[in-house]
Amino acid sequence: MAEDRDSSPRLRLALEDVDGLGALFLNDEPLSWRPAAVGGLTVDLPPLRERNTLRLDAELGPAIPGGSILWGSVAIVIPD
Repeated sequence: MAEDRDSSPRLRLALEDVDGLGALFLNDEPLSWRPAAVGGLTVDLPPLRERNTLRLDAELGPAIPGGSILWGSVAIVIPD
């Protein structure tokens, strides 16, 4: 028996050290975010499709000469 989509756990994105983040989009729809309890950002996700596209628009500072730009992490959180 297939589980009802509305009863499935809501997913969240957890973002850490994402300086310069300007906008988030899931399947071309804008997402809003809020500060997380311990730094970073959290984003509640709407129900996902079979295939999804996540886009993060950011303004990154200049790279260190001979180095790269280090940016934070993005993770999908599945609540208990």
